[in-house]
Amino acid sequence: MYNGSSFNLSDQSAHLKAINLGFTLTQDGTLTPGSTIKIPVSVTNNSSSLVSSALSSGTSLDIQSVGTIKYQADNRYGTSGSYIITIGDSFDQTIANSNCCCNGATQ
Repeated sequence: MYNGSSFNLSDQSAHLKAINLGFTLTQDGTLTPGSTIKIPVSVTNNSSSLVSSALSSGTSLDIQSVGTIKYQADNRYGTSGSYIITIGDSFDQTIANSNCCCNGATQ
């Protein structure tokens, strides 16, 4: 799936096992410790109160050389929310104009 992709699973039961995020950040001096990056998430056709717990471990997780990531629900059922990446000191120490690739950040 890609940003904006959706698939209709009519009369199916889908179970979320893991979320794997991959991204590249470039240290250009714009992102400093404490800066946040918000990745919106929306789950449609689901009203279960378990959605939020499926999208998150409930704690912040470390992303090596970047900072931390945590899911923040925006509504009662957790069917919309965001993954919030908070830039840490280690990213601030990355050499200017170099990239930091992250694959498999899982909540």
